[in-house]
Amino acid sequence: MNDQQSRPTVRVDFEELRFAMEDASYEHQYFLDTETGEVILISEYDDDEESTQRLEAIDEAEPGRYPQVPRAESSDGYQDMREFIDTVGDKQFQQLLEVAIHGKGVLRRFKNVLARDPAEQHRWFAFQMERLDTPVREWLADEGVRSEPK
Repeated sequence: MNDQQSRPTVRVDFEELRFAMEDASYEHQYFLDTETGEVILISEYDDDEESTQRLEAIDEAEPGRYPQVPRAESSDGYQDMREFIDTVGDKQFQQLLEVAIHGKGVLRRFKNVLARDPAEQHRWFAFQMERLDTPVREWLADEGVRSEPK
C-alpha cells in the first residue's frame, strides 16, 4: 500500500483552495492541513498569538502535513481570458473583450466589459472555475492528498 492509499480522504473546500492559488499577494501564504482539509492563511499583517501558534504548528508538524499552496501564474489567467474570448459567439462582443485584454489593468477591463452581458459573465465564471479546478486537483494529487469537494 503506497502513502496515498494509506491516507484517509479529506474534504477540501475547492473554492477556498482556488482563491488561495489566485491570491497574488506576497504578504500571504496559504497551507493545506492534509488531515482536516482546512486552508490556512498566514499573513504578514497578522501579529497575534493565534497566528504565531498556527505558524509554529505548521513548522513543527510532520513533513507533508501542511503543504504550502502554490500561486497560480498570472500568465495562466491571461491565457484563460484569451481562450474564453475564442468561445464567445457574438463577434462584436468578442472584439470588445479582445481590446480589453491589452495594456495595463487587463483583468479589471475584461470584467468591466463582461459586466455588460450577464449571460457571458456567468459563462466566464463557470469557465474560470472549471479551469482552476484542474490545477487544484493536480496539486492535491502531487501532494498525495486524497480529497473530495466540501
